[in-house]
Amino acid sequence: MTDRDTDQAHDLFELLRKRRMHRRLTGEPVPKEAIEKLVWAAGRAPAGGNARMRNLLVVTDPAVLTTLRQVTPSFGATGASAVIVLCTDTGTALREMGTLGRDVLSLVDAGAAAANITLVAAALGLGVCFVRSSNDAALGAVLDMPATVRADLLIAIGWPVPAPLPAAHRSSPPIFWNSFATGSGGDHK
Repeated sequence: MTDRDTDQAHDLFELLRKRRMHRRLTGEPVPKEAIEKLVWAAGRAPAGGNARMRNLLVVTDPAVLTTLRQVTPSFGATGASAVIVLCTDTGTALREMGTLGRDVLSLVDAGAAAANITLVAAALGLGVCFVRSSNDAALGAVLDMPATVRADLLIAIGWPVPAPLPAAHRSSPPIFWNSFATGSGGDHK
């Protein structure tokens, strides 16, 4: 590894360390250029079978944001000035990758896009919070979504408050090497 590679790896690990969910945001508008960088990052995420089934809907209109919050009771981010809705064109997903693509792989792809967004947001000093709508029909109506488009994840975006709540404690998941029979921390040869 070169010094440049080491520096880039260090930068990435620092972003991973800084990345978190922010449930309190200032309400200050996020510049369009910053949102465009987040959208670009989502587009750089892997897509199963290179299928073009992912759609992004950016919501910045305050009236639409208010209504979106009203129909999404689980929306826990106060002060978000934008939301990126990661969507799947279920018709394309079914046609290109079958039911597994529509029902599972598209959600994995949405997660990969969301992960990219969180890292770029951390690099820009922005806060994000993931939300899953519990009322898909109402959300679809508010956003005028076609029947073949499914909202997979809403990502609230904004500037973090100066003193955010403490980050959730993360513990390492159990790790198994080569099979579950080896137990946590087992033989890793």
